[in-house]
Amino acid sequence: MRGPEARDYPWGWGHSSDRANTYESHVRRPTPVGVFPAGDTPEGLCDAAGNVFEWTSSLWGERRTESERVAYRYPYDPSDGREAAGAPPGVARVARGGSWDVDCMQVRAVLRSNVHPDYSGNNYGLRLVTQVGSGGGSDPID
Repeated sequence: MRGPEARDYPWGWGHSSDRANTYESHVRRPTPVGVFPAGDTPEGLCDAAGNVFEWTSSLWGERRTESERVAYRYPYDPSDGREAAGAPPGVARVARGGSWDVDCMQVRAVLRSNVHPDYSGNNYGLRLVTQVGSGGGSDPID
């Protein structure tokens, strides 16, 4: 989450090992949400970087090789097909936030990863999102 200031990291600019569960923190496994409060965003979101890559609803595109380019680019456009819920299993999904097993450069807010829906591992998870207090639905985060 870059926020309105287009931050490099969810909390601001620059990384230190007390802000996220990354390789540099030496925890070497996922942690409960909230263990790194110094890494919270100004808006109050915690663990938006590090800990586990978080699946999103957005499609990356077909990925037959690691070098294949992303099919859906910025700026984000929810009407371009990237939010197709019924996409076939061969279409990779976007994962955000980095993980406990990657270095601090890979948890920057601008980075997106891709992963196939049938992959599982202790470095991937998901975040349930709801919009509180507005009475409306939530916007996709990606």
